[in-house]
Amino acid sequence: MVLIMSSGPHDTEKELLSLIAEGNEEAFRKLFSIYIPFLQPSVKKLVKDPAMVDDILQEVFLRIWVYRDKLPAIESPRSWVLRIAYNRAFTWLGKQEKNAARPVTVETDLQAASFETEEQLAFQALKDLLAKAIDQLPPQQRRIYLLSRNSELNMQEIADQLGISVHTVKNALGKALQTIRAYIEGSGYPMGMVLIFFLHFFYPE
Repeated sequence: MVLIMSSGPHDTEKELLSLIAEGNEEAFRKLFSIYIPFLQPSVKKLVKDPAMVDDILQEVFLRIWVYRDKLPAIESPRSWVLRIAYNRAFTWLGKQEKNAARPVTVETDLQAASFETEEQLAFQALKDLLAKAIDQLPPQQRRIYLLSRNSELNMQEIADQLGISVHTVKNALGKALQTIRAYIEGSGYPMGMVLIFFLHFFYPE
């Protein structure tokens, strides 16, 4: 499907935002593929924790989707998205410094929770749903998925650790991703939202 006819990258990105504002999931996927290659290394320069980098990028794209009705007013899409990513990164770094400077108490946790934004709550809900989807996987698929996603092992490393073939790992991982995707979509979330959970597999280290 042809989405865009434009004169340059800036115009293309603005048109994509307009389409996303209308709920166009194909435009959301296109924007994702354009922005991730430069967003990921930019965030990594600030945040050294690979898992946190993924979380920050997921929150960025979740924010884009949650507030899509405001996207047509954005004049400089790339700068706007990069600013969101930097803000998320600096917020996380600030929390790390505060946590290191003082002990965390129940009262502190409750106060912090009261300031959760709409997209943070939605992000957590989706993470909880992902955890449920992973729990539904057959034991071997679940183990292979977790070794790939959490332990960041490649297919050969997983095969060596489990004593199975790379072909078996590839098939099991593919089936696991299909099952997770179907589970999340079946819970009522649009494909545009499902996409943000597969950063690791679409853009491996």
